[in-house]
Amino acid sequence: MADQFDAFKKEVEEDLQRERMQKLWKDYGTFIIAGCVAVVLGVAGYKFVEARRIAAAEATSRAFSDSVKALTATKDTVDTKPLLALTANTSSYGMLAKLRLAAAHAAAGETAKAVATYDELAKQAGVDRQLADYARLQSAMLTVDTASWTETQNRVNDLTVDASPWRHAAREVLGIAAYKAGKADEAKAQFGKLVGDPTTPRSITERVGIILAEIAQGELAKMVPALPAEVKPPEAKPAETTPAGNEPPGKKKK
Repeated sequence: MADQFDAFKKEVEEDLQRERMQKLWKDYGTFIIAGCVAVVLGVAGYKFVEARRIAAAEATSRAFSDSVKALTATKDTVDTKPLLALTANTSSYGMLAKLRLAAAHAAAGETAKAVATYDELAKQAGVDRQLADYARLQSAMLTVDTASWTETQNRVNDLTVDASPWRHAAREVLGIAAYKAGKADEAKAQFGKLVGDPTTPRSITERVGIILAEIAQGELAKMVPALPAEVKPPEAKPAETTPAGNEPPGKKKK
């Protein structure tokens, strides 16, 4: 009897469960189907968008590579139009295109265009911080001979901190700007940091060493009093001549 009762109980529970499932399907079946369709469409849409993104990135990469090759296609002319067109791209390739375009202008002697492009890249929204800092540094390097001390300081002052990867070049630029502005103490402070830093590249150390020697020479020259001008001996007067026919008395003619 116990086995028959258990079998009957199990059959009743299965019937009840079946009825509940049928009721749930009747009430919510449409929503379940819609949800499944939405998931499938979402996955398909994501795959489509991802494929389009990869294809666009590959196309932009090829365009960047071709535009860089166009710079060295001929020795006589430099074609910067492909790079200029690519700078409108908002991806990282557009930023790299601006960087390469600025370098091309600098190599061609078009300093004003190069500085303008570097400055534009440094101020662009969303640009990588290190890339923006590099652009500011390049701009400062190109204008160190013409910009004022304040302008150079505004460009690279925060790049001279110890945490900056561009600190060595930034300190050199700032030191040169200070030296040209007659600020010897500021120049020595920046150059001293470079000389005392074992991580400073050797080429930079050699260059700042030359300028430090010039500063020391100038300071030494100011400390030594000026020597008096050399006294010249009096010029000898020409011998006096006696006009013909006016010989001195007592002198006989032969």
